Amino acid sequence: MSALGDLLEQARRAQGRSRIELARAVAIGNPTKNMRLLLAIERGEYLLPPESIWRRFASALGLADEQVLVALSTDFAWLDRPTQPQMIERLFPAVYRRIDLPDGCTREEAVEIARDHARAENRRVAVQVSRIRSIYIDAEGVTRECYSVPRSTLMPRIDSLRVPDSLARTRIESPAKD
Repeated sequence: MSALGDLLEQARRAQGRSRIELARAVAIGNPTKNMRLLLAIERGEYLLPPESIWRRFASALGLADEQVLVALSTDFAWLDRPTQPQMIERLFPAVYRRIDLPDGCTREEAVEIARDHARAENRRVAVQVSRIRSIYIDAEGVTRECYSVPRSTLMPRIDSLRVPDSLARTRIESPAKD
C-alpha cells in the first residue's frame, strides 16, 4: 500500500462507495480503466500518479489538495529512503551490467569505487542509492545526482510542501584533482 492509496481507499469506504462507483463518478473515459487505475493506486502499485489522475479521484471523494499532497509527499519520502548502493555500468547505449560492491559498502565508498571504475574503464557508471535516486559518474569522474520519478505535474508542489530542496534538484560535483 501507499499513503495515497490508503487515503483514497479510506475515503471511498467511508462513503460506502465501490471502486466501480467511484470510477463512474470521475466521468472521464472508460469506467473499467478508471477502476483498474484506482485499484493500482490503492494497492500501491502506481505511486506518484500525475496530477490529472489523482485530482479526479480526490475531487470525486471531496478530499482537499493538502491531504493528497501530504500523502504523496509521504510516498515520495518512502521511495527516496536510502538502500544498499548498487553500481551499474553503461557498456554502450541500452546495454548495462551490474557490478558487485563490497557488502556493507557506504554511499561514499560506493561513489569512490564507481569513480575509480569509470576512470579506469573510460565508461559512465551509476550508483543507485534509493529506489528513485542515482549518482551518475562519467569517465572524467564528474558526478551528477539525479532523481528518476514518474512524470508528474505534481513534483513542484511536493517540493514546496515537505521535500527538502536538496531532494528536488540535480547536483553536479567536480572530481577531486589527483
